[in-house]
Amino acid sequence: MKQPGGTGAQRIPASVWLLASTAFLAPVIGGNLNVEAAQLAPGIWPLLTSLFDGVDTPGLADLVVALGALLCVIGLAMRRRVLQLPSNHVAGGVLALVGIITASILVSSFKNVSVAAWSHWLAYALVFFAAASAVGRVRGPVVVLGAFVGGCTLSSVLAIREWGLNRAVDPSWRVFAIWNNPNALAGILVLGLVVSLALLVTTDSRPSLAFGLCSIAIGFALFLTQSRGGLLASAVGVAVLLIAVASTRQAGRAIAITRLGATLGILVALVALVALSNRAGQAGLGSRLAVSSSATSQSTAFRMNLWRGAIGSLSKHPVGTGIGTYAFYSAESGLTTETQLAHNTPLQMAVEASVLAPLALAAVVILWIFTVLRGTRPEPNAAIVRASLVAAILAACVDAMFESNLYYFGTGVAVFLLLGLGLQLAADAVAPEFSPPVMRRSLTVGAAAILAFLAIFAFREVVKSNARYDHASNPNPDFGTLKAIADGDGEAHYLIGLYDGTLSTEGRVAEFKLAVQLEPSSKHFKLLADAYAHSNNPTGADAAYRDALSLDPNNLDLLTRLLKFDQGSGHPDDAIATARRLVEIESKPYFRIRALSEIVPLQTADARVFLASQGTDKRDVARQLMAATRLYREFERTSVPYLRKSWHDFPTDLPMAGETQAGVVEKLQTGASVAKSAEIAARNVGLTADAIEAAAAGRELQGALDEFTRALAGNK
Repeated sequence: MKQPGGTGAQRIPASVWLLASTAFLAPVIGGNLNVEAAQLAPGIWPLLTSLFDGVDTPGLADLVVALGALLCVIGLAMRRRVLQLPSNHVAGGVLALVGIITASILVSSFKNVSVAAWSHWLAYALVFFAAASAVGRVRGPVVVLGAFVGGCTLSSVLAIREWGLNRAVDPSWRVFAIWNNPNALAGILVLGLVVSLALLVTTDSRPSLAFGLCSIAIGFALFLTQSRGGLLASAVGVAVLLIAVASTRQAGRAIAITRLGATLGILVALVALVALSNRAGQAGLGSRLAVSSSATSQSTAFRMNLWRGAIGSLSKHPVGTGIGTYAFYSAESGLTTETQLAHNTPLQMAVEASVLAPLALAAVVILWIFTVLRGTRPEPNAAIVRASLVAAILAACVDAMFESNLYYFGTGVAVFLLLGLGLQLAADAVAPEFSPPVMRRSLTVGAAAILAFLAIFAFREVVKSNARYDHASNPNPDFGTLKAIADGDGEAHYLIGLYDGTLSTEGRVAEFKLAVQLEPSSKHFKLLADAYAHSNNPTGADAAYRDALSLDPNNLDLLTRLLKFDQGSGHPDDAIATARRLVEIESKPYFRIRALSEIVPLQTADARVFLASQGTDKRDVARQLMAATRLYREFERTSVPYLRKSWHDFPTDLPMAGETQAGVVEKLQTGASVAKSAEIAARNVGLTADAIEAAAAGRELQGALDEFTRALAGNK
């Protein structure tokens, strides 16, 4: 939208700059999730740098992202009696959505987790209000949208740099910048690409050139993510934008089409040039996008099982499980391992807050589209800009069918920001209204309360990350601060019970019991069961293991622990039943279709070895040992090369996909031993072919072990 004359930035109010700060930071640092592995060194500098280096303090990053928008709301409510209020229909839909999400906390067994997730959705609603009320009708939206494109461009530059650093080692590298994963980054870049292209065709010549360069950088980084859902969503968004530009009746249509065509042409040529530079016969850039590739098939099958499991959860929990709690119930169906996100926003919202939540969100989007497209504006190019926002939201909806995109704070903020800006750019979707003091006070208190919630959860997250770091690096850690914030936080009690070496056995049991009471997850039940087992309480241990398995019935680690517990408790029949239950999982999707297909689990191989040790039928013993040998050989052929490539054969204590170098060495040693036992057992019962296969597998496993240990020794 061409800028009117005036005195420039001096005429732009502070509220616009505050909102622009949120728009800029959301695509840069708003893309991580709180994970158990996060570790943060103490001190101010590590705390500040953690905002820009990944997963250590995503909650603190979320607070920083939301700060500008929430301060904007507070400033508006305190200074103005007349506010630009959004359309009643759209605002009512947003309030209904927030109300449904708020009600879901009542049914949640994970109150602390649900309140943290609820604060995110309330922040989204306040960002929507700020964007619809604070930016004005002409200059403000362009400033905020430009800041958003700037943030997307920065993330794109970081992603392209990342690809340049890794392409020599892995030509098929998928970029993620400082976002949680490539698909998450793609979700925000889709929005940035559409908005950047819109500003390309609606600004003057110099800014237009800058937005053209931004569009090329964002589009190229989007391709580097190799996200099929993201690329499909971007195609939808760009197509809608092209239709809007082509259908405009303004005099500059030819120039706009030329700019778009040139920019998209350069982008396509760049992608083609880089893709064609791959070496012959080598999986390179874009190889994952092939429909027939094994990675594509594996990913698609895993998502289908996630969605089937989510639909099953809907029937089991019709009123929802509580906002933010999907991960704790994701494995309840027995189809998949525990997964943090459902890779489908409507399904995940339905699982957590009932089907009313996605229906309310759909109603908001539909009402918003009709409201934004209704009527005309006198400003030049206003129709194209608002059509671009519709295109971006439609693209986000497409991406939401393949990713839980609104569960990344940066993407959620961006979507609701664009919704609010769309109302400002519409013909009559906002109107100045006198706001009574009670309404203004409510807005001020609400925004301040959400800031407080975000700050509290960010502080708790920092303390827990510090505790993990201290445990890993300090022989005598002090967990005093962790204990001080543990009230109401099941994860904090879990960490105290896990890390505090000064606790007695009874004290450890007490901490894990508190963790289970506050957050009854399979992880917490598992540790409680272990603590009960060490405190000579077999009844309590058995009950805790069963409770954990009710949430994750095919969890290989849980069943392995239960097997060892049954063995140690002198229950041979129960141990055999548990081992058989483990072996049966091999035929289920849980085992065959894994989130990371390269990592072959070996718990069922160990269960087969145990069953062989208990067997009296020599042919069955040989059969069990041969099946275990084949699993170890599959691990050696599939997992070991993947892990060695990830580690680059340099010695490290850092785990990769749950595996450590010491663990790989131990598994290869065990595999070689099992193969030798299988060879002997097969020869004893006349299974010559199996004996030959087992002998070859043993040599192969031993050779892989020797090669791996030599490589590590050579790189010390």
